[in-house]
Amino acid sequence: MLHKAQIGILSCMWKRHEVFKIFASGLRRLMKEFNITVVIVGSEGEKSRDLCNDFIYVEHKNSPLGAKNNYGMMQMKKTESGLRNVFGKRRYRE
Repeated sequence: MLHKAQIGILSCMWKRHEVFKIFASGLRRLMKEFNITVVIVGSEGEKSRDLCNDFIYVEHKNSPLGAKNNYGMMQMKKTESGLRNVFGKRRYRE
């Protein structure tokens, strides 16, 4: 068992560290008010891990992305979160 929580949030990260810092700041605010466990799946080693001090951090290769998400969900299932949410980003072409 990793952490006790009612709400689980899963997100994968790769590059875009400044955007992730903003996202992580919002998660930390939510964690102060709600019983939340956050699982972050990174693929850049210490560069990613250093941004995730308050979260459960796991490492997985970035491609294929579906495998990275699945690995994160397997880690999320080890928590006691009953409601699980996956947060990600979409890329839009201009």
